[in-house]
Amino acid sequence: SVHSQQGADFTPISDFGEAVFSQELNLYYFTGDVNIQAPITEISKLIVENNLAINPADIKEFLSTTIGEIFSNSIIHSDQELTYFMYDIVYENQVFWLYVNIIDYGKTIIENVQSFLSRTHHTMMKGSDCLEWAIAYGNTTRDCSGGYGLPTLIQYIQNVNGELCIFSGNTYYHLENRKTIIQETPNSCFYGTSVTFK
Repeated sequence: SVHSQQGADFTPISDFGEAVFSQELNLYYFTGDVNIQAPITEISKLIVENNLAINPADIKEFLSTTIGEIFSNSIIHSDQELTYFMYDIVYENQVFWLYVNIIDYGKTIIENVQSFLSRTHHTMMKGSDCLEWAIAYGNTTRDCSGGYGLPTLIQYIQNVNGELCIFSGNTYYHLENRKTIIQETPNSCFYGTSVTFK
């Protein structure tokens, strides 16, 4: 079952085993950037404490920054007040996997990149090219520095042999087994952006 809660009600995991076998999911919604630090900190802590890491402090800081950047992108680029967050811990093939999902229903990555590039390069790109541009290291539609969150997350997901899915508008990105697919889905559209990683 899925329970919808305000971000202020986010509670850290107190019993890892109970969280793994629970049939309940909590869907948290955040207004702006209020209260988002709690899940960013908790998810980073959860990953670090349940993995073997050479330098856990550096890994924790890296994860906090990367996951925080995904939240930040959702808040800044969507032009929407609400951001949704859900996570689940699953035990499969003798491995514990953490699934994280961050969703907004605002302007898509495709819309933001097309708008930015049409101003600066006077060109209009198709959705798959926009998503490919957005995940390239250092590319950003912000006026200041940026463009590191998604490329850094992708590198981390590849290193741990995880999985990443991004739905944005009519475009789909999927990374699994270190292989990437970017394609447009002309018969369907996600009105916003969803980033899910395992």
